[in-house]
Amino acid sequence: MHSVEIIAFYLLFFLIGGIPFGQIIAKFKKIDLRQIGSGNIGTINVYRALGLKYAVLVFALDAIKGAVPVLLAQCFYGRGHLEGLAGLVAVFGHIFSPYLKFKGGKGVATGFGAMLVISPIPALASLAIWAILIALFKIASLASIISAISLPALILIFKQDKWILLTALAIVLAVIVSHYENLFRILQGKEKPIK
Repeated sequence: MHSVEIIAFYLLFFLIGGIPFGQIIAKFKKIDLRQIGSGNIGTINVYRALGLKYAVLVFALDAIKGAVPVLLAQCFYGRGHLEGLAGLVAVFGHIFSPYLKFKGGKGVATGFGAMLVISPIPALASLAIWAILIALFKIASLASIISAISLPALILIFKQDKWILLTALAIVLAVIVSHYENLFRILQGKEKPIK
């Protein structure tokens, strides 16, 4: 496949990752997520604005848009670093959504969807850690950051290939950087819990 075709594919993956499902669903309910709570378009703010049912739906859709580029890359390139890059590009699409003036979400669900295809057992274990932390502390950003950090460690424990570890590290770094404001609030003890 020529380099122009490869670039076109990864642009498509970015556009898929950028689809703002949270904002689209909220718009149908006549709500602008950017004017509510954290102003974020992801699962937790959807939960605040619309409740659990819609939050689960948005999480699933955001995860799917992380999984689809990885599956497409598998079909065209097979297993390997190009597959991992597809997942990372989708995460960047979510964080820098081209449909919302390059302002999007935190990349957690999209990253989970990508890693679920690439490395399912560590991804599911990381999701379980996230759920436990949410139940214990009710602070979504803290749960997201810690569960993200756990992913590379889990990949090492399960002895996954090096390209999988590198993909996870890149996605985790993107997720942590997207939470930089939350990190400051956590350190200051000002991060608000989920009610």
